[in-house]
Amino acid sequence: MYLLHRPEHNQVYYRRWQSPILHNHKRLRETLISPVMKKLLIFSAILPVLFMACAEEPLPPVEPPAPTPEEAEIKIDVTSIVIPAEGGSETIRFNSSQKWEAEVKSSQDNSWCTISPKSGAAGDASVTITAKASNDVNSRTAILTIKSGKIKKAINVSQKQKDALTVTSSVFEVDAEGGDISITVKANIEFEYMISDECAGWISFTGTKAMTTHNLSFAIASNDETKSRQGKITIYSGSLQEEITIKQKGKEISYEEVWAKEREILMNFYTATGGDNWTDNTNWGSALPVSEWYGIRTDEDGMVIDICLYSNNLTGTLPEGLSGLERLSQFDIIDNHLTGSIPAELGQLSNITLLYFEKNEFSGSIPPELGNLSHLNYLELANNQLTGSIPPELGRLSELERLSLFNNFLSGSIPPEIGNMSSLAQLYLYGNSLTGSIPAELAELNNLRECVLWGNQLSGVVPEALREHPCWETNWHLILHQSNYGISYEGLEIYAPEFSVKTIDGGNISNEIFAQNKYTVLYHFLDWCGFSEVFTPRLVAIYDMFKDLGLGAFSVTSQSDDAAAEYVKKHRIPWPCTTNQKETGTFINYIDRSPTVAVFDSDGKVVFSSALSDYGEIAAFFTEKLGSPNGTDASYNSTDYSKDGDVRILQKASKGNGIDIILIGDGYSDRLIADGTYDRTMDQAMELFFKAEPYKTHRDMFNVYAVTAVSQNEVYATGTSTAVEGYFGSSMHVGGNDAKAMEYALKAISDDKLNDALIIVMMNSTAFAGTCYMYDPVHSAELDYFGNGTSVAYFPVGVNEEALEQLIRHEAGGHGFAKLADEYAYRNNGAIPYFEVAETEAKEEFGWWKNIDFTNNPSDVKWSGFINDERYSDEGIGVFEGGLTYWMGVYRPTEDSAMNSGIGGYNAPSREAIYYRIHKLAYGQSWEYDRNDFIKYDLDCKTPQTRSVNIVNSSYDLPAPPVITGKTWKERMNDR
Repeated sequence: MYLLHRPEHNQVYYRRWQSPILHNHKRLRETLISPVMKKLLIFSAILPVLFMACAEEPLPPVEPPAPTPEEAEIKIDVTSIVIPAEGGSETIRFNSSQKWEAEVKSSQDNSWCTISPKSGAAGDASVTITAKASNDVNSRTAILTIKSGKIKKAINVSQKQKDALTVTSSVFEVDAEGGDISITVKANIEFEYMISDECAGWISFTGTKAMTTHNLSFAIASNDETKSRQGKITIYSGSLQEEITIKQKGKEISYEEVWAKEREILMNFYTATGGDNWTDNTNWGSALPVSEWYGIRTDEDGMVIDICLYSNNLTGTLPEGLSGLERLSQFDIIDNHLTGSIPAELGQLSNITLLYFEKNEFSGSIPPELGNLSHLNYLELANNQLTGSIPPELGRLSELERLSLFNNFLSGSIPPEIGNMSSLAQLYLYGNSLTGSIPAELAELNNLRECVLWGNQLSGVVPEALREHPCWETNWHLILHQSNYGISYEGLEIYAPEFSVKTIDGGNISNEIFAQNKYTVLYHFLDWCGFSEVFTPRLVAIYDMFKDLGLGAFSVTSQSDDAAAEYVKKHRIPWPCTTNQKETGTFINYIDRSPTVAVFDSDGKVVFSSALSDYGEIAAFFTEKLGSPNGTDASYNSTDYSKDGDVRILQKASKGNGIDIILIGDGYSDRLIADGTYDRTMDQAMELFFKAEPYKTHRDMFNVYAVTAVSQNEVYATGTSTAVEGYFGSSMHVGGNDAKAMEYALKAISDDKLNDALIIVMMNSTAFAGTCYMYDPVHSAELDYFGNGTSVAYFPVGVNEEALEQLIRHEAGGHGFAKLADEYAYRNNGAIPYFEVAETEAKEEFGWWKNIDFTNNPSDVKWSGFINDERYSDEGIGVFEGGLTYWMGVYRPTEDSAMNSGIGGYNAPSREAIYYRIHKLAYGQSWEYDRNDFIKYDLDCKTPQTRSVNIVNSSYDLPAPPVITGKTWKERMNDR
């Protein structure tokens, strides 16, 4: 007897036995030599000795005997055969020197085996023995005898027994106090037992007795709960098995005691979650049965089975002791304000089927103990602040149908154990920070219908098994879109749906459009979406550049025909547009967000998708596939550098000391300078800078210079060279050689003025990107900091003026001049780390970051004076969480602004910061700020704010955060 450990079964124990019946065959063979034969053998051995003792005198001659016939001989190698219990035939081959006969005899019933043939002539021969299937629990034997003359050959024939496994009782009932049970097992084979998972904690093996009839002893722990329970023990060997059900009664206690205990637990819950301030707390704490308390449901015994308090203004934390609600089946507290961690003791709620904790503020990690909830069907923990990894223990939830963990701050990889959730139909993990590859085990979820993984940082190739799963066809777009665009195109075969739809102008488009072009864009927009508002004119410009090179396009929107027609007219969209009203499902996989871009080749296969790539890269994609548009030539090299370093004064200040802005172009060859492209670009940049207030009103306080920089090449590619060494990094990040930009700037101004100058580098590219590099001010003991320090802002000219204006306002006017912080946030970034708070606060002494704060107290934030000022009520100024790209721990003044989505103007605190720095630079240290003067100016000049958009949940088309160099401009120049 020995114990086996099977790691694939948690808390399951095995025992194996070997039956003595397996040894019967050996004992049978030992009985084949009879006692008479033994005596004859002994006599034969003694006889030669007797003759030797008598041979002292010679014997008389003996005549040789007459010749006799040759003796028979049988040559055979087989001495035994074994036939399986299910029956069958075996053929024995031999050689006989004479004719032969064969017979088979069994000590049991001879009818179970037969032979053929039973005789034959001399020479090579064979006999086939055939056995019927055995229903005997013992093995059976026979002797096959082949005889020729006086010679016999015996072959032992045996047939294995039919495997047998039985138990004397299949149901045991046990009192709540527990005790021992003995299961009698009769078997003639090795067998094992298995205790099922749900009862492994209260049933344990204690021993076995005997070898043929086995009495297996199990200890049943006491049941301290009032509800009965049952479990299973399976005795099995191969395909044979017997199942025993153990039913244990619940603890018999006074229901009055139970009701009092549960009432106490509920009141602790009430107190801990601010019950007095609940939206509805009817009858809570009263003498009425708890079934009459708002949100509580009980069973026929009066015990609590449901808590349903969604959207009821619960605050505070979940208290200890909730596991005492033994029969709790549903716990719904969605959409409240609960904080703290999720108690691990909830893993003891053995009857729970539904946990709805969505839309609270729970933090900490997901308790692995929740994996013990074997009857759980729905686990909803979405829209909280949970951190850490997804516990692999959740893979034990074999009855779970929906796992909803989206919009938290979960990290680490997706545990492959999720593939063990055999009942899982809906998996929602989007909007976290999960990394690594998509586990192939997800394809083992045969019931999976919805798999939503977007908005994480997953990477690698989608497993082939998942691509072949039935849910892939309707879920691929919900899987591929990652915030890091890390999923590979490798192995993806995604084609356009079959369609034929009417357009808003009365036409029709179908799949034929793909064959008509080398590449075709499907563009989805919404007229109220600020991101569509910015990207649409850019896409129109891109289309105009590449349409003669084989590019086609069509749009789809879920809006009305009238709204779509107005949008098309406003943006002069030249391609067909369908509203997709009657064909709702046709493009559903392509319109999950706005804007969305998908590019198809001539066969209708997706070759570029904003689910897999930043849609800001689409111009570069078409340049690679279709060639350079509008005659741009990567091979062109400048030869005339005579204009390099020339300074052109665009305007001089008429008021104050003059605030310096230096414009430089990068990627402009001698021919683009000669034909006026360079000068037009610089003029355009200046005009766009001064379009927004307060720059518009105070334009007369600025000096603006354009310094000519001749680049060798006109494009950014491997092997090309540009004057300021511009480059494109990941996502929206761009940059160049700041020291070279400063060298060009010093051709326009003296080095004593560079400390407060703004340098703008216009990159000759159609891409949409932008990054500002911010330098510390050169230290001066007498300096009153007011946003000092050199800045170098880089951004491509893009494809249309609207996009360029957005970049200039955000990067140059916001970061570069006013030293404003980003007001947008990514959910995936979670809470701002403490060290970034410290680093940010360290720059505040320079007068930076006046539009964000780290307190949410309206009385203490930097812009508190605007919050209750009715003159600014139309701007919705308050305290909004999210900024510096972080979702939590940073606060901004308005829901949206130029420093958030980039759409519209600056909010009031930002305008105040710009106004303050303009006047300090124009009039020097002696100028003193008067808030009343600012408000008078501001109320006269401020324009209505553009409609706000939601803060972004993922990686949208926003410029990269500014780079804080931590150096002065002089230190950067010295690094050359």
